[in-house]
Amino acid sequence: SPHISRTNIVMGFSGKRDELVNVGAVKLFNNSLSKEEMELRKVSLIRRYTGGGTVMVDNATVFVSFIMNSADSSCQPYPRDIMSWTETLYKPVFQKILHSSNNNFSLREHDYVLDEKKIGGNAQTITKNRFTHHTSFLWNFNAEKMSFLQMPKKRPAYRGDRPHTDFITGLHDKISSVDVFEKELHEEIQRHYQVTYHPHNSGIYEQYLEQLQLVDSNGKALFTPRTVIESLD
Repeated sequence: SPHISRTNIVMGFSGKRDELVNVGAVKLFNNSLSKEEMELRKVSLIRRYTGGGTVMVDNATVFVSFIMNSADSSCQPYPRDIMSWTETLYKPVFQKILHSSNNNFSLREHDYVLDEKKIGGNAQTITKNRFTHHTSFLWNFNAEKMSFLQMPKKRPAYRGDRPHTDFITGLHDKISSVDVFEKELHEEIQRHYQVTYHPHNSGIYEQYLEQLQLVDSNGKALFTPRTVIESLD
């Protein structure tokens, strides 16, 4: 995702900031920046409209989102079913690219892992007939900035008490390029669906978000997808 020029912390809509973010460390970092550096390097907190955990994102993060009609997927519109469905899409991609039995891709609890290390998390929003499933794959990461995240109270059993830097791994030294990963993923998706490509500025993503909106019988909005940037000052 080369269009993201700076590091941001992205949190699920119900996440508790003070339990998940080391706010003091973020403030200390931001306050150390000059006015000229602020625009490019200031760390912000973004609260997304989906659930899930808290992650650091920057230009070394690869994002994949599925915005689906429930009827068009081969799974029930429930979190665990959706995650299992995505595993069936991702697994052939990693098996083809990695060519190694030492890099075993799997879904472990709520995470995508290679062996015992996390390479990506996921977040979801499910409405009556549609769902969004986000994944943020770690192409690489800045170990120092991982200190901006707290050790979550609720964490997967396979992680144990490992700190972030011992628990995650990047894909940069396992796959030759992001283009290779995207190409293989596109080809796998094309095995299951007819794919139409749209330019990034086509507005198609915004149209899909509008269709995700949930309303009651009187037309009142019960849920509207939105992303909020919160101040850490």
